[in-house]
Amino acid sequence: MSRHPTISLDMISVKKVKATLLSTFAFLLLPISGHSQISLNWKDKSANETGFRVERSSDGRVYKKIAVTEKNATSFTDRAARDSSRFFYRVAAFNEWGKSGYTNISETTIQGSVPTSDNPEAELTTLTNQGVGFETYHDDLTYDFIHANGDCSVVVKINSFTPDATWSRAGIMVRQSLAANSKHATIAINGLGTFEGLWRTKHGDKIRTLRKSKTRDSIYLSLTKKRDRIFLAYSPNGKRWTTLKTIPMSFSNDFLVGFALGSESETGLSIAEFELISAAGINFEKGIIVEPDSLEVPNPKAAPTAEESETQDEPETAATETTESESTTAETAEPETAATETTETEAAVPETAVPETAPSPTETAEPPAPLPNLGLPNQIIGEMEREGAYQYDDDIGVHFLSASGLGFETTNDELRFAYVGAEGDSQVVIRVHDYAPDANWSRTGVMFRKDLSPNSALSAGTLAGLGKSNSLWRDKAGAKISTTSGPKFKANSFLKIRRQGQLCYVDVSDDGFTWRALGRKKIDLGNSYLAGLTIGSQNDAALSSAAIEIVESTIELLQPSLSDYRNEYKFTAIGIEETQVNATLDSEHNLLTLIARGKGFEQYKDELGYSYWQSEGNCRLVVKIHAFEGDGNSARVGLMLRSSKEPDARVAAIAINGKGRVEALSRAKDHAKIAVRTGPALAEGAYLAIEKVGNRINYLWSPDGVVWNKIYGKDVSLPDSYLLGLAIGSEVYQSSAVLEVIGLY
Repeated sequence: MSRHPTISLDMISVKKVKATLLSTFAFLLLPISGHSQISLNWKDKSANETGFRVERSSDGRVYKKIAVTEKNATSFTDRAARDSSRFFYRVAAFNEWGKSGYTNISETTIQGSVPTSDNPEAELTTLTNQGVGFETYHDDLTYDFIHANGDCSVVVKINSFTPDATWSRAGIMVRQSLAANSKHATIAINGLGTFEGLWRTKHGDKIRTLRKSKTRDSIYLSLTKKRDRIFLAYSPNGKRWTTLKTIPMSFSNDFLVGFALGSESETGLSIAEFELISAAGINFEKGIIVEPDSLEVPNPKAAPTAEESETQDEPETAATETTESESTTAETAEPETAATETTETEAAVPETAVPETAPSPTETAEPPAPLPNLGLPNQIIGEMEREGAYQYDDDIGVHFLSASGLGFETTNDELRFAYVGAEGDSQVVIRVHDYAPDANWSRTGVMFRKDLSPNSALSAGTLAGLGKSNSLWRDKAGAKISTTSGPKFKANSFLKIRRQGQLCYVDVSDDGFTWRALGRKKIDLGNSYLAGLTIGSQNDAALSSAAIEIVESTIELLQPSLSDYRNEYKFTAIGIEETQVNATLDSEHNLLTLIARGKGFEQYKDELGYSYWQSEGNCRLVVKIHAFEGDGNSARVGLMLRSSKEPDARVAAIAINGKGRVEALSRAKDHAKIAVRTGPALAEGAYLAIEKVGNRINYLWSPDGVVWNKIYGKDVSLPDSYLLGLAIGSEVYQSSAVLEVIGLY
């Protein structure tokens, strides 16, 4: 029998009816749970609802929407209920033309906590926090800790986590002291349900963050201190571990280890329950060292030895440094540019280590699986008579939005917004496949927004009902909105928005290659903000609708689907045996691991591993290089256009070589000698892009996916149908890399 309260509500039927309804849609609810849960049940007597709206109140007067269910639903479980609290609930059915009356109001009070662990002998710790959590310079946390003075390892399971907002976090922390700006390292789960690493390498420094995949399973976290390195790892089951980050960090003899919880705002309350799974090197009851030699890191990449850390300056082959004129083998001079070196920024880009044990070259790569059809969290901003709908089709990677409302208003917006949380600099590119506005001042597009309040600061790139593109902005909360009109848009137009420091840029393009600037404004978004797709009408009673595809994005949870390309994904060996190459696609995290032997990009005949798609016409491919381990200076990994799979075929490629420098490579004719143009050294986590516009090939690189630099442009004539993909080559032995496609169109 369930321990949780169960409430039955009256029957519901939709009052406002029209002959044709939109197809079923679903809202994404974050996979979080609280200390207790309340089960609501009702009878569905309507035959035309789109879904049900569930509302909750703490006083029986002011209600807040907490969930939207699919049609034909008859129950909902509120997992965010807190112990010793009184709650009121009501439910209404709705469709595109309105909502029904509410059910009767049901009331319940939760009397104490409900066990969340399957282990009756588990060591459980419950923390609450009302603060601003992990701040840039000063933390405001709840910390349950012990003192330690040597190597140690802790594994916990987060049984329940009720965040107050997106950037609330719960996890394991190692910390030098209780000073608010002390150096520390933390592995946590945040309010988005995303695994996150946070660290401050020196006392008083800015905090740095790194996020990985969203979880819909159990939450296991591991933190290991071994010598002068901190290993952060996570797991969905406590058995299969993924290393999130390895951080060089040393502590004095006495430091702190424990459980940490932070909220996003001082007015919000976050709650988490921690279950200690294992601890080595420390005793949580006494805080002393025990069995320090028994430590094992949960499947991280081993820390390099001193010998492994030394780089070998191996001689380079002639193919490595052939210049465009092919008259010398000397390396092309590095361009004098301030962007030749990149450093880790406050919101660090994800780092993924190459597996400690690489797959055997004889293994066959598993076929790629499509990502789950999840869609985005979305919400109505302001008030509107007809809320419309949101639906995501992962088979084609298109988001369908509709809404009424008054759209982007002078001081108070009325919009639908499908969004995720973002931090720091970012860039998003969308393609609007279809748009049906209700009137001239209806708008749809892409938006960065500080929060969900109707008068929030914002920057948006939109298409308007009168047929023109717009840049809209509200530079601070409560200010009047401003607009700049751009050119008329065509079918399948592109919009791009990027944030660089405090500046937001908006551009529009007919084809995704030739861009026209619409706006450049300083916007008060703060470091943490919201990013996503939006739509609004001109008339409160009329619906506008749009079909939008995200084609490129540096924001992890707002990336393109790529489902159709995954279905066409192939992997082959060029110039070497199939047993000498391997590719593995991690569909859950959208990471491709490539391994190859052979001699790589040779002067006349290549020896490569090649993961590719068949393509036609113009294209743009963008990847993030998470990790690359080359066996020599002339090992390379990157993006490649190719006329065929023949070893001496025409080629255009941008790559990182074994020395970490970016290169543009081209073979303009079949059987010709390959030519190389060398650029600056790039930090791990850099981005590469290659564009084909007619016969022109553009070779691009970026430290962050936002600010792009062109290393070279060259004409390479490829057939109407050519190959587009990711390539890896070694120098003598074996090289491996982990890459992520973040843009493809």
